[in-house]
Amino acid sequence: MPALFDKLIKRWLWLLVVIGVWQLYSAQMPLVPSPGTTLQTGADLATSGELATSAIDSLVRVMESMAIVCAIALPLGFLIGLSERANRYMNKLISLLRPLPPVAWIPLIVMVWGIQNKTSLFLICVGAFFPVLINTIDGVRGVQRIYVSAAVVLGAKQSQVIKDVILPAALPPILTGVRVGIGIAWMLVVIAELVAVKSGLGYMILNGQLDMRLDVIIVGIVVIGFIGLAIDRLYQMFSRRVCVTLRQVERA
Repeated sequence: MPALFDKLIKRWLWLLVVIGVWQLYSAQMPLVPSPGTTLQTGADLATSGELATSAIDSLVRVMESMAIVCAIALPLGFLIGLSERANRYMNKLISLLRPLPPVAWIPLIVMVWGIQNKTSLFLICVGAFFPVLINTIDGVRGVQRIYVSAAVVLGAKQSQVIKDVILPAALPPILTGVRVGIGIAWMLVVIAELVAVKSGLGYMILNGQLDMRLDVIIVGIVVIGFIGLAIDRLYQMFSRRVCVTLRQVERA
């Protein structure tokens, strides 16, 4: 028991330090809410349902965006990775569009579509698309050709080569690309909600700024951080499970 207690102290010592510094700073700056005040605000927002509603709206946007991204980027990445001609044609276009910051699209899409959910989804998709696409391309092109050639010599059809050789070998970088895409999508959903929609955690933070409520802003930031951490941990568990299941299938 003492060993477990010491472990918890070491793991969360940084949080105690942050809260202590925050408490001292809030005592010197009247506009900065104390940890206790912020905690009470968080409890009030949770009790009223506003916090849960905002979090759900943000999560739904991220899930919708990642579904769109994966539906387009994964097949396209496989196509480009498998075809030298497609890779040659698409490489320049990808190199042109990838460095563009997603926020650079905001004035254009707001003018075209206005303030609506479709605008926020587009912004999130633009940011999350290229990590998934590029990792898929690299994963497919990184498969050692000797394995592909051996499967072809043994009589495997192209669909079998893709399913039994290329996909298992390319899966780890693909999963990594999706993980990076989810992280970017979660960051961009806050930006999108600040400018393009009227719901979600980003919009809650914006309202806190307009109302001069630093406690609401801090609650929003903390919740965004913890949800982002939970999403990443859950996805890592999912990725490990997928890889383990794939290895078991291969052995069988």
